[in-house]
Amino acid sequence: AMQARNCVKCLPSQGFAVSKHVCCFLRRRSRAQVFAGMDSPDQQHEEIGEAATGDASTEELDLEPNTSFSGATGKEAGIDALTEGHDSPDDEGEALVTRALAFFRDDKVFQAHRLEQRIAQEHPAVHAAHATELGAVAEVAEEAERLAADLDSEGGAWVCVKDAKKEGDVRVWYRAEEGAELHTLKVDYDMDARLEYVLVLLNEITLLHKWLPFIGASDLLSHRSRCERIAYVKVQSPAPIMLYHRDVCFYARAIDGLDEDGCVQIIARSIEDGDFGVAHPKIVGRTVRIGVDYGCVKFIPLNRGRTRVRCVVKVDPKMQGLPAWLINWIATKVCWVGMRLWEWKARSLEGSQEAGKEHKQRMDENPEFYSWMVGRIQECLGVAPEREGKGAAETDPLIGIGTLSV
Repeated sequence: AMQARNCVKCLPSQGFAVSKHVCCFLRRRSRAQVFAGMDSPDQQHEEIGEAATGDASTEELDLEPNTSFSGATGKEAGIDALTEGHDSPDDEGEALVTRALAFFRDDKVFQAHRLEQRIAQEHPAVHAAHATELGAVAEVAEEAERLAADLDSEGGAWVCVKDAKKEGDVRVWYRAEEGAELHTLKVDYDMDARLEYVLVLLNEITLLHKWLPFIGASDLLSHRSRCERIAYVKVQSPAPIMLYHRDVCFYARAIDGLDEDGCVQIIARSIEDGDFGVAHPKIVGRTVRIGVDYGCVKFIPLNRGRTRVRCVVKVDPKMQGLPAWLINWIATKVCWVGMRLWEWKARSLEGSQEAGKEHKQRMDENPEFYSWMVGRIQECLGVAPEREGKGAAETDPLIGIGTLSV
Protein backbone atom coordinates (compact mmCIF):
# COMPACT_ATOMS: atom_id res chain seq x y z
CA ALA A 1 0.00 0.00 0.00
CA MET A 2 2.81 2.39 0.85
CA GLN A 3 4.56 1.62 -2.43
CA ALA A 4 1.33 2.51 -4.23
CA ARG A 5 1.52 5.94 -2.54
CA ASN A 6 -2.24 6.65 -2.87
CA CYS A 7 -5.37 4.57 -2.95
CA VAL A 8 -8.05 4.37 -5.61
CA LYS A 9 -10.25 6.83 -3.67
CA CYS A 10 -7.57 9.53 -3.56
CA LEU A 11 -6.06 8.90 -6.97
CA PRO A 12 -8.52 7.07 -9.20
CA SER A 13 -6.57 7.94 -12.32
CA GLN A 14 -3.72 5.70 -11.23
CA GLY A 15 -5.97 2.69 -10.65
CA PHE A 16 -4.02 1.24 -7.71
CA ALA A 17 -5.85 -1.69 -6.12
CA VAL A 18 -4.79 -1.40 -2.48
CA SER A 19 -6.53 -2.19 0.80
CA LYS A 20 -9.23 0.22 1.91
CA HIS A 21 -7.83 3.73 2.18
CA VAL A 22 -4.58 2.89 4.04
CA CYS A 23 -2.98 6.03 2.65
CA CYS A 24 -5.84 8.08 4.06
CA PHE A 25 -5.02 6.73 7.51
CA LEU A 26 -1.40 7.71 7.04
CA ARG A 27 -2.48 11.19 6.02
CA ARG A 28 -4.36 11.65 9.28
CA ARG A 29 -1.23 11.16 11.31
CA SER A 30 2.04 12.99 11.25
CA ARG A 31 5.23 11.17 10.42
CA ALA A 32 6.36 11.54 14.02
CA GLN A 33 3.24 9.68 15.16
CA VAL A 34 3.61 6.97 12.59
CA PHE A 35 7.28 6.22 13.18
CA ALA A 36 7.96 7.36 16.75
CA GLY A 37 4.62 6.86 18.48
CA MET A 38 4.32 3.12 17.79
CA ASP A 39 6.08 0.71 20.10
CA SER A 40 6.77 -2.06 17.59
CA PRO A 41 6.24 -3.13 13.99
CA ASP A 42 3.41 -5.39 15.18
CA GLN A 43 1.60 -2.41 16.71
CA GLN A 44 2.00 -0.51 13.45
CA HIS A 45 0.39 -3.36 11.59
CA GLU A 46 -2.46 -3.53 14.10
CA GLU A 47 -3.23 0.20 13.87
CA ILE A 48 -3.07 0.21 10.11
CA GLY A 49 -5.30 -2.82 10.07
CA GLU A 50 -7.85 -1.09 12.28
CA ALA A 51 -7.84 1.94 10.01
CA ALA A 52 -8.27 -0.25 6.96
CA THR A 53 -11.40 -1.90 8.43
CA GLY A 54 -12.90 1.33 9.84
CA ASP A 55 -14.59 4.22 8.15
CA ALA A 56 -11.64 6.41 7.23
CA SER A 57 -13.68 8.86 5.21
CA THR A 58 -15.14 10.60 8.29
CA GLU A 59 -11.72 11.97 9.34
CA GLU A 60 -10.11 12.25 5.98
CA LEU A 61 -7.89 15.28 5.47
CA ASP A 62 -8.70 17.61 2.66
CA LEU A 63 -5.52 17.19 0.57
CA GLU A 64 -5.21 17.64 -3.13
CA PRO A 65 -5.27 14.36 -5.05
CA ASN A 66 -1.92 12.86 -5.96
CA THR A 67 -0.16 14.89 -3.23
CA SER A 68 2.13 13.61 -0.46
CA PHE A 69 3.20 15.06 2.89
CA SER A 70 6.25 16.64 1.29
CA GLY A 71 4.21 18.48 -1.30
CA ALA A 72 5.72 16.44 -4.14
CA THR A 73 3.40 15.06 -6.75
CA GLY A 74 3.26 11.98 -8.90
CA LYS A 75 6.31 9.67 -8.71
CA GLU A 76 8.12 12.04 -6.33
CA ALA A 77 5.50 11.51 -3.64
CA GLY A 78 4.94 8.69 -1.16
CA ILE A 79 7.38 6.47 0.73
CA ASP A 80 10.41 8.71 0.07
CA ALA A 81 8.67 11.47 1.99
CA LEU A 82 7.56 9.15 4.79
CA THR A 83 11.10 7.87 5.41
CA GLU A 84 12.77 11.27 5.13
CA GLY A 85 15.16 11.85 8.01
CA HIS A 86 15.49 8.16 8.89
CA ASP A 87 18.72 6.14 8.53
CA SER A 88 19.11 4.15 5.33
CA PRO A 89 21.88 1.79 4.15
CA ASP A 90 24.84 3.51 2.49
CA ASP A 91 25.03 1.21 -0.50
CA GLU A 92 27.71 3.24 -2.24
CA GLY A 93 29.96 3.23 0.82
CA GLU A 94 29.48 -0.50 1.36
CA ALA A 95 30.31 -1.15 -2.29
CA LEU A 96 33.55 0.81 -1.91
CA VAL A 97 34.44 -1.23 1.18
CA THR A 98 33.87 -4.44 -0.76
CA ARG A 99 36.13 -3.21 -3.58
CA ALA A 100 38.86 -2.01 -1.17
CA LEU A 101 38.99 -5.32 0.69
CA ALA A 102 39.01 -7.24 -2.60
CA PHE A 103 42.02 -5.19 -3.74
CA PHE A 104 43.74 -5.87 -0.42
CA ARG A 105 43.18 -9.62 -0.64
CA ASP A 106 44.55 -9.50 -4.18
CA ASP A 107 47.77 -7.81 -2.88
CA LYS A 108 46.91 -4.50 -4.59
CA VAL A 109 47.54 -2.57 -1.41
CA PHE A 110 47.99 0.89 -2.92
CA GLN A 111 44.67 0.72 -4.78
CA ALA A 112 42.97 -0.55 -1.64
CA HIS A 113 44.39 2.35 0.37
CA ARG A 114 43.13 4.96 -2.08
CA LEU A 115 39.63 3.56 -1.74
CA GLU A 116 40.02 3.42 2.06
CA GLN A 117 40.89 7.13 2.11
CA ARG A 118 37.94 7.92 -0.14
CA ILE A 119 35.59 5.99 2.17
CA ALA A 120 36.93 7.88 5.20
CA GLN A 121 36.22 11.22 3.51
CA GLU A 122 32.92 10.52 1.77
CA HIS A 123 31.37 7.80 3.97
CA PRO A 124 32.69 8.25 7.53
CA ALA A 125 29.92 6.17 9.12
CA VAL A 126 30.68 3.22 6.84
CA HIS A 127 34.40 3.64 7.53
CA ALA A 128 33.75 3.52 11.27
CA ALA A 129 31.64 0.38 10.88
CA HIS A 130 34.54 -1.35 9.08
CA ALA A 131 37.32 0.20 11.14
CA THR A 132 39.17 -3.07 11.81
CA GLU A 133 39.38 -4.28 8.21
CA LEU A 134 40.09 -0.85 6.73
CA GLY A 135 42.58 -0.12 9.50
CA ALA A 136 44.61 -3.17 8.41
CA VAL A 137 44.65 -1.82 4.85
CA ALA A 138 45.85 1.60 6.02
CA GLU A 139 48.55 0.14 8.27
CA VAL A 140 50.22 -1.89 5.50
CA ALA A 141 49.83 0.82 2.87
CA GLU A 142 51.17 3.64 5.03
CA GLU A 143 54.27 1.60 5.89
CA ALA A 144 54.87 0.84 2.21
CA GLU A 145 54.31 4.46 1.16
CA ARG A 146 56.63 5.75 3.88
CA LEU A 147 59.43 3.42 2.76
CA ALA A 148 58.82 4.27 -0.91
CA ALA A 149 59.15 7.97 -0.07
CA ASP A 150 62.48 7.28 1.66
CA LEU A 151 63.60 5.25 -1.35
CA ASP A 152 62.70 8.05 -3.77
CA SER A 153 64.31 10.80 -1.67
CA GLU A 154 67.45 12.45 -3.02
CA GLY A 155 70.09 14.79 -1.69
CA GLY A 156 69.93 15.77 1.92
CA ALA A 157 71.83 13.34 4.14
CA TRP A 158 72.43 10.80 1.37
CA VAL A 159 76.10 10.45 0.36
CA CYS A 160 76.95 8.66 -2.89
CA VAL A 161 79.67 6.08 -2.14
CA LYS A 162 79.55 4.23 -5.48
CA ASP A 163 78.62 6.24 -8.54
CA ALA A 164 77.64 4.81 -11.92
CA LYS A 165 80.28 4.64 -14.64
CA LYS A 166 77.49 4.73 -17.21
CA GLU A 167 73.76 5.37 -17.20
CA GLY A 168 71.83 2.65 -15.39
CA ASP A 169 74.92 1.20 -13.68
CA VAL A 170 74.96 0.26 -9.99
CA ARG A 171 74.87 3.24 -7.66
CA VAL A 172 75.11 3.06 -3.87
CA TRP A 173 74.33 5.74 -1.26
CA TYR A 174 74.92 5.84 2.47
CA ARG A 175 73.12 7.88 5.11
CA ALA A 176 74.37 8.41 8.64
CA GLU A 177 71.80 7.69 11.33
CA GLU A 178 71.58 8.61 14.98
CA GLY A 179 73.74 6.14 16.86
CA ALA A 180 76.80 4.44 15.39
CA GLU A 181 75.02 1.07 15.26
CA LEU A 182 72.52 1.97 12.53
CA HIS A 183 73.44 2.19 8.87
CA THR A 184 71.14 3.01 5.94
CA LEU A 185 72.08 2.05 2.40
CA LYS A 186 70.33 2.71 -0.89
CA VAL A 187 71.04 0.95 -4.18
CA ASP A 188 69.80 1.74 -7.69
CA TYR A 189 70.42 -0.41 -10.78
CA ASP A 190 68.87 -0.96 -14.21
CA MET A 191 69.15 -4.69 -14.85
CA ASP A 192 69.26 -6.04 -18.36
CA ALA A 193 66.83 -8.79 -17.38
CA ARG A 194 63.07 -9.30 -17.45
CA LEU A 195 61.07 -8.68 -14.32
CA GLU A 196 59.63 -12.21 -14.31
CA TYR A 197 63.08 -13.80 -13.91
CA VAL A 198 64.26 -11.22 -11.41
CA LEU A 199 61.29 -12.06 -9.17
CA VAL A 200 61.61 -15.83 -9.64
CA LEU A 201 65.12 -15.71 -8.20
CA LEU A 202 64.03 -13.64 -5.22
CA ASN A 203 60.94 -15.73 -4.51
CA GLU A 204 62.86 -18.99 -4.26
CA ILE A 205 64.45 -18.14 -0.92
CA THR A 206 65.90 -21.60 -0.28
CA LEU A 207 67.92 -21.37 -3.53
CA LEU A 208 69.59 -18.02 -2.78
CA HIS A 209 72.87 -19.73 -1.86
CA LYS A 210 72.95 -21.29 -5.33
CA TRP A 211 73.70 -17.97 -7.02
CA LEU A 212 74.88 -15.66 -4.23
CA PRO A 213 78.26 -16.91 -2.92
CA PHE A 214 78.08 -14.87 0.29
CA ILE A 215 74.81 -16.55 1.36
CA GLY A 216 75.73 -19.45 3.63
CA ALA A 217 72.18 -20.65 4.30
CA SER A 218 68.59 -19.63 3.68
CA ASP A 219 65.25 -21.09 4.66
CA LEU A 220 61.53 -20.36 4.35
CA LEU A 221 60.11 -20.34 7.88
CA SER A 222 56.49 -19.50 7.06
CA HIS A 223 54.43 -19.00 3.90
CA ARG A 224 51.70 -16.77 5.32
CA SER A 225 49.91 -15.88 2.10
CA ARG A 226 50.48 -15.64 -1.63
CA CYS A 227 52.80 -12.64 -1.20
CA GLU A 228 53.87 -12.87 2.46
CA ARG A 229 56.92 -14.77 3.68
CA ILE A 230 58.92 -15.22 6.86
CA ALA A 231 62.45 -16.28 6.04
CA TYR A 232 65.92 -16.89 7.45
CA VAL A 233 69.14 -15.83 5.70
CA LYS A 234 72.75 -16.24 6.81
CA VAL A 235 75.51 -14.05 5.31
CA GLN A 236 78.82 -15.85 5.31
CA SER A 237 81.98 -14.06 6.40
CA PRO A 238 85.17 -14.71 4.43
CA ALA A 239 87.16 -14.56 7.70
CA PRO A 240 84.89 -15.75 10.55
CA ILE A 241 87.79 -15.77 13.01
CA MET A 242 88.00 -11.99 12.79
CA LEU A 243 84.48 -11.14 11.59
CA TYR A 244 81.63 -13.46 12.52
CA HIS A 245 78.90 -14.53 10.14
CA ARG A 246 75.66 -12.56 10.26
CA ASP A 247 72.14 -13.94 10.09
CA VAL A 248 68.62 -12.52 10.26
CA CYS A 249 65.00 -13.67 10.50
CA PHE A 250 62.66 -11.34 8.66
CA TYR A 251 59.11 -10.80 7.47
CA ALA A 252 58.56 -9.72 3.84
CA ARG A 253 55.48 -8.74 1.87
CA ALA A 254 55.16 -8.08 -1.86
CA ILE A 255 52.71 -5.50 -3.17
CA ASP A 256 51.26 -5.57 -6.67
CA GLY A 257 51.32 -1.95 -7.78
CA LEU A 258 51.54 -2.67 -11.50
CA ASP A 259 48.10 -1.35 -12.46
CA GLU A 260 48.32 2.22 -11.17
CA ASP A 261 51.86 2.68 -9.81
CA GLY A 262 53.86 0.75 -12.44
CA CYS A 263 55.88 -1.28 -9.96
CA VAL A 264 56.14 -4.26 -7.66
CA GLN A 265 57.24 -3.30 -4.15
CA ILE A 266 58.54 -5.48 -1.34
CA ILE A 267 58.68 -4.33 2.28
CA ALA A 268 60.63 -6.21 4.92
CA ARG A 269 61.77 -6.02 8.54
CA SER A 270 63.39 -8.35 11.03
CA ILE A 271 61.17 -10.07 13.60
CA GLU A 272 61.65 -11.25 17.16
CA ASP A 273 61.66 -14.89 18.15
CA GLY A 274 58.02 -16.02 18.36
CA ASP A 275 56.53 -13.22 16.24
CA PHE A 276 53.74 -14.52 14.00
CA GLY A 277 54.06 -17.79 15.90
CA VAL A 278 57.42 -18.53 14.23
CA ALA A 279 60.44 -19.71 16.22
CA HIS A 280 63.91 -18.54 15.21
CA PRO A 281 66.49 -21.11 14.15
CA LYS A 282 69.27 -21.60 16.67
CA ILE A 283 72.42 -19.54 16.27
CA VAL A 284 75.19 -21.88 15.16
CA GLY A 285 78.96 -21.34 15.33
CA ARG A 286 80.56 -17.96 14.92
CA THR A 287 77.37 -16.11 14.05
CA VAL A 288 75.75 -12.88 15.21
CA ARG A 289 72.03 -12.25 14.69
CA ILE A 290 71.44 -8.76 13.32
CA GLY A 291 68.39 -6.51 13.15
CA VAL A 292 66.85 -4.93 10.07
CA ASP A 293 64.81 -1.88 11.03
CA TYR A 294 63.25 -1.83 7.57
CA GLY A 295 63.94 -2.79 4.00
CA CYS A 296 62.20 -1.86 0.77
CA VAL A 297 62.75 -3.03 -2.81
CA LYS A 298 60.94 -1.52 -5.78
CA PHE A 299 60.89 -3.22 -9.19
CA ILE A 300 59.96 -1.11 -12.22
CA PRO A 301 59.64 -2.85 -15.61
CA LEU A 302 61.36 -0.90 -18.39
CA ASN A 303 61.33 -1.22 -22.15
CA ARG A 304 63.41 -3.81 -24.05
CA GLY A 305 63.03 -6.37 -21.29
CA ARG A 306 64.94 -4.44 -18.61
CA THR A 307 64.07 -3.89 -14.95
CA ARG A 308 64.94 -1.01 -12.63
CA VAL A 309 65.68 -2.28 -9.12
CA ARG A 310 65.80 0.19 -6.24
CA CYS A 311 66.53 -0.86 -2.66
CA VAL A 312 66.84 0.82 0.71
CA VAL A 313 67.71 -0.91 3.99
CA LYS A 314 68.28 0.36 7.50
CA VAL A 315 70.25 -2.22 9.44
CA ASP A 316 72.14 -2.75 12.65
CA PRO A 317 75.02 -5.02 11.52
CA LYS A 318 76.28 -5.45 15.11
CA MET A 319 79.80 -4.37 14.17
CA GLN A 320 80.54 -1.96 16.98
CA GLY A 321 84.26 -2.74 16.86
CA LEU A 322 84.68 -1.67 13.24
CA PRO A 323 84.95 1.91 11.96
CA ALA A 324 82.01 3.25 9.96
CA TRP A 325 84.05 3.62 6.75
CA LEU A 326 84.95 -0.10 6.79
CA ILE A 327 81.35 -1.13 7.40
CA ASN A 328 80.22 1.04 4.50
CA TRP A 329 82.95 -0.35 2.24
CA ILE A 330 81.90 -3.94 3.00
CA ALA A 331 78.22 -3.14 2.51
CA THR A 332 78.91 -1.34 -0.77
CA LYS A 333 80.86 -4.28 -2.15
CA VAL A 334 78.13 -6.71 -1.13
CA CYS A 335 75.47 -4.53 -2.80
CA TRP A 336 77.45 -4.14 -6.03
CA VAL A 337 78.35 -7.82 -6.32
CA GLY A 338 74.82 -8.90 -5.36
CA MET A 339 73.17 -6.74 -8.05
CA ARG A 340 75.56 -7.95 -10.75
CA LEU A 341 75.06 -11.60 -9.87
CA TRP A 342 71.28 -11.13 -9.70
CA GLU A 343 71.26 -9.73 -13.23
CA TRP A 344 73.58 -12.44 -14.56
CA LYS A 345 71.54 -15.26 -13.05
CA ALA A 346 68.24 -13.81 -14.34
CA ARG A 347 69.66 -13.58 -17.86
CA SER A 348 71.05 -17.10 -17.73
CA LEU A 349 67.72 -18.37 -16.42
CA GLU A 350 66.01 -16.91 -19.46
CA GLY A 351 68.55 -18.15 -21.98
CA SER A 352 69.56 -21.57 -20.72
CA GLN A 353 67.41 -24.46 -19.56
CA GLU A 354 70.38 -26.09 -17.85
CA ALA A 355 71.32 -22.95 -15.90
CA GLY A 356 67.77 -22.60 -14.65
CA LYS A 357 67.10 -26.28 -13.96
CA GLU A 358 66.46 -25.99 -10.23
CA HIS A 359 64.35 -22.86 -10.55
CA LYS A 360 62.43 -24.38 -13.45
CA GLN A 361 61.62 -27.36 -11.26
CA ARG A 362 60.32 -25.04 -8.53
CA MET A 363 58.12 -23.27 -11.07
CA ASP A 364 56.73 -26.59 -12.25
CA GLU A 365 55.92 -27.48 -8.65
CA ASN A 366 54.10 -24.18 -8.04
CA PRO A 367 52.24 -23.40 -11.31
CA GLU A 368 49.39 -21.54 -9.60
CA PHE A 369 51.65 -18.83 -8.15
CA TYR A 370 53.89 -18.44 -11.18
CA SER A 371 51.01 -18.38 -13.66
CA TRP A 372 49.48 -15.56 -11.61
CA MET A 373 52.80 -13.66 -11.31
CA VAL A 374 53.82 -13.97 -14.96
CA GLY A 375 50.28 -13.27 -16.14
CA ARG A 376 50.08 -10.07 -14.07
CA ILE A 377 53.37 -8.74 -15.43
CA GLN A 378 52.55 -9.52 -19.04
CA GLU A 379 49.04 -8.11 -18.64
CA CYS A 380 50.39 -4.79 -17.38
CA LEU A 381 53.09 -4.62 -20.01
CA GLY A 382 50.39 -4.94 -22.64
CA VAL A 383 51.80 -7.95 -24.47
CA ALA A 384 54.05 -10.85 -23.57
CA PRO A 385 57.75 -10.16 -24.26
CA GLU A 386 58.86 -11.42 -27.64
CA ARG A 387 60.70 -14.72 -27.65
CA GLU A 388 62.51 -15.22 -30.90
CA GLY A 389 64.50 -18.17 -32.11
CA LYS A 390 63.75 -21.70 -33.13
CA GLY A 391 64.43 -23.17 -29.71
CA ALA A 392 62.81 -20.46 -27.58
CA ALA A 393 60.18 -22.79 -26.18
CA GLU A 394 62.91 -25.22 -25.15
CA THR A 395 65.16 -22.70 -23.42
CA ASP A 396 62.73 -20.26 -21.78
CA PRO A 397 61.42 -21.76 -18.52
CA LEU A 398 58.50 -19.31 -18.46
CA ILE A 399 57.13 -20.40 -21.84
CA GLY A 400 53.61 -21.63 -21.20
CA ILE A 401 53.45 -20.46 -17.59
CA GLY A 402 52.13 -16.98 -18.39
CA THR A 403 49.46 -18.45 -20.62
CA LEU A 404 47.92 -20.55 -17.89
CA SER A 405 44.60 -19.57 -16.38
CA VAL A 406 45.26 -16.67 -14.00
